[in-house]
Amino acid sequence: MRSFPPHHEVRFAQHLVQLCGAILFNLDGCLKHWQKICDAPREYNTKEVSSAKGFLKLWQPTGVQVWLTAVMVDTCCIFRYIEKEAQKPGIIIPDILKYRDTALQKLDIMQTEPYPGGQEELLTKKIAELHPENDEAVDNTPRRTHNTNVTTFRRGKQPIRQEVIDSSRNFLQTRLNEEQTEIVTTIINLTSAKRAIEFINIALPQLESSGISDKQAFIDAVLENFTEMLPDTHIPARDYGVRLYQMLRGSGT
Repeated sequence: MRSFPPHHEVRFAQHLVQLCGAILFNLDGCLKHWQKICDAPREYNTKEVSSAKGFLKLWQPTGVQVWLTAVMVDTCCIFRYIEKEAQKPGIIIPDILKYRDTALQKLDIMQTEPYPGGQEELLTKKIAELHPENDEAVDNTPRRTHNTNVTTFRRGKQPIRQEVIDSSRNFLQTRLNEEQTEIVTTIINLTSAKRAIEFINIALPQLESSGISDKQAFIDAVLENFTEMLPDTHIPARDYGVRLYQMLRGSGT
C-alpha cells in the first residue's frame, strides 16, 4: 500500500499527482477489502456494507471514475512541470511563457489519446491484459450529447477528456498570458536584438522609467559593448533568461 501524501510543504499540482497516484496504486487492495465486507454483511454494520457496495460499483477498474483519475494524474503532471520550472533561480517572465507553451503542447498530445507513458496509458494496458477478449473493456458508453460546463459521468470519455483539456488550456492561457504586457515584450525584443541600433531603439523608451537620464552615456555604452553583450549563437532564441544574463554580463553590469 502507498501512503497518502500530506498536504503541507508541497506544491499544489505535486500534491494532486501524489494523491491520485496513491489512489490508483492502492485500488486493488481497496477493492478486495470492499468485496470482503460485501461477502460477510453480518460482520459489519449496515452503513459499512452500503458504503462498500457503492465503492465497488464506483471504482471498478473499467469504470469512468478510475479512468478519469488516471487522466487527472497525467494532466496534473503537466501543471507540476510548470511549477517545477518556475521555481528555478534566475527565472524571468518570458521563460515562464516558454514553459507555458511547452505545457500547452503537452495538453495537445492528450486531446484524443493517452499521454505517452502516463497513468492513462498504463491503465489501458492493464485492462487489456485483464480483458484480452475485449479491446473496449473500459466503459466508454456515451450518455449525454449536449454540452455542459460541469463534468458529469453521464457523458462518454471523449467529451469529458475534451472538457478537462480545454479547461486546463484556458487556465494556462488566462493566468500566464503576459505576452502583451510592455515589460515582457521589451525583454523579448531586447534579448532578440541583432544590432546595437536595434537594441538602442528598443531600450530608449524605457530609460526614464528605469531612472536613467543620461541618454548619450547609455548610447555610448551600448555601442562600445554590444559585441560583448550579444548572446552566444548556440543559445536558443527563446531562452530569454540565459540571453538576458549574458547581455548583462557582457555590458559589465
